[in-house]
Amino acid sequence: ELMYQVAKEHSDWFDYKLFRTYLETGKSFRTLAKETGLGIQTIYLSIKKTKLLVADKLFDLYKETIKK
Repeated sequence: ELMYQVAKEHSDWFDYKLFRTYLETGKSFRTLAKETGLGIQTIYLSIKKTKLLVADKLFDLYKETIKK
């Protein structure tokens, strides 16, 4: 849940929704592209951007807890 919270707070609505849909459904980029009418490249870049954002924010949170 923390991963979703970070994504929701720090990314665009579109990126968050696509990221959450991708993780919850387990559908491939190709399937999501077919169902949404979006390009595979658009889906790939959006999810990649959100994954990197979440990893960065959660790593920062992890570093803060270690310092305490």
